Amino acid sequence: LKEQVYVENIRPVMTNILIFDVTDPYDGPSFVETLKGRNISCSAFGPKSIRFVLHLDVSEEDVDRVIQVLETL
Repeated sequence: LKEQVYVENIRPVMTNILIFDVTDPYDGPSFVETLKGRNISCSAFGPKSIRFVLHLDVSEEDVDRVIQVLETL
């Protein structure tokens, strides 16, 4: 994720929550909508911050798919 040019300021992961900021060409809402179109859920809070939450219903395959999609953006 940190290699993606649109990602900055990845917060330390202390739990099952991943938070980072996006840069151009995205803002928080547009990034969420882009992923929603690919059946991936995340949340925007603030103009640039994105939040992913993993839980028992998220499989390793789901995480791999999200990573593949993020690498194509």
